[in-house]
Amino acid sequence: MKQPGISLKDKLDMARNSRFWEIKDKWADIKNDMPYPVIKSADNQYLVMHRHVATGAATWYLYVFKQQEDGSYEHIAEYSVTSRFGELGTPDNLSAIEKHITFLPDGLQVILTDGEGKHEHQFKYSVPYDCWNYEGKPFSKKE
Repeated sequence: MKQPGISLKDKLDMARNSRFWEIKDKWADIKNDMPYPVIKSADNQYLVMHRHVATGAATWYLYVFKQQEDGSYEHIAEYSVTSRFGELGTPDNLSAIEKHITFLPDGLQVILTDGEGKHEHQFKYSVPYDCWNYEGKPFSKKE
């Protein structure tokens, strides 16, 4: 339910900080307030709207929507992936989360690569909020 005077973007920002937000809003209401990039599953059953925040670390916020019987999309989950910059290589690699996401029948799989190899984490669609704080080994510098 929308609160007067508070945009959905502000609501999501407050939710991320307080984890006190009900996931019920429709994609049609959110897509205009939050024009972030969107990844679609091959069968169009799921959408992931994502945004990247770069401070002392790289964080992706993933907003997951599931298609309803009437064809609309409802927000079902919010996930975040955080990593230090050096662990994933170049800034281009950090901003391209769509290269790291795979849609599975029961959730999203995120695969990150660092100096030690590949690391996987699965977010289950049945869990409305989840985060993965990834701490891997940095790539070694080429000499």
